Amino acid sequence: MNTKLENAETFSINNALILARCCELAYKDYSDIKAILDTAGIQFEYFDRASSQALLINDDNDQQILVFRGTEPEHLEDWLADINVIRERTPFGYVHRGFYNAYKSIEMDIYNAIDREKPLWITGHSLGGGLATIGVVELAADMICGIYTFGSPRVGDKVFVENYDKITEGISFRVVHNNDIITRLPQRVLGYSHVGQIVYIDHDSKVLIGNEAYKGWELFKDRIKGRLEGFAHLSLFDGIAAHILNGYIKAIEKEVGNE
Repeated sequence: MNTKLENAETFSINNALILARCCELAYKDYSDIKAILDTAGIQFEYFDRASSQALLINDDNDQQILVFRGTEPEHLEDWLADINVIRERTPFGYVHRGFYNAYKSIEMDIYNAIDREKPLWITGHSLGGGLATIGVVELAADMICGIYTFGSPRVGDKVFVENYDKITEGISFRVVHNNDIITRLPQRVLGYSHVGQIVYIDHDSKVLIGNEAYKGWELFKDRIKGRLEGFAHLSLFDGIAAHILNGYIKAIEKEVGNE
């Protein structure tokens, strides 16, 4: 398993691929994770409390990767139906109570396990992206050098976003795949906002970074194209299909191959 990550100050498609694959690994059963990482000679710790899971990978490149496990695909529709939008007040602003409690259930295990002398990368897909976002501000550690989330929901209010962006200036990237429905939840009208710099993957798997991704009409047209392609393939729930991690990985692999 190659976990050699590049400079954190700019978006790296290679970093995105490595961290997306780490998110994929976190979805596996513990026994499978152990077999894969033991075979590769990579040390790790696994945290599992109150239905929240995370994985801390320590490799021979002298760095750490903290991966928050996301929502199981087969449970995604249930999670959407039951999403709790009640907000919790924190020192950093108001945040989603469900995400906050899920993070807090494993916070001390993570805090005691991380090595403060080694660079720390943080990642997560889906719900895991939400937990990763909260983890960044709660840990507020100097050794955090990069954050990549995939299909992350909104987590907190504008005050939280301001505090998050101060802590993570230039090193936080929020990857969104076309019509991914989870990235639009909870809704803005409920007081939620997104953090970090957007990295948008269009329906042709082209990666657009930051301001490139906000082209108004062009972005709208691309999402319509993605929706129409979903209909053409008899997928009536393009927003959910776009959320699946494997789709993110395939799109990123395509972009890596085009470099």
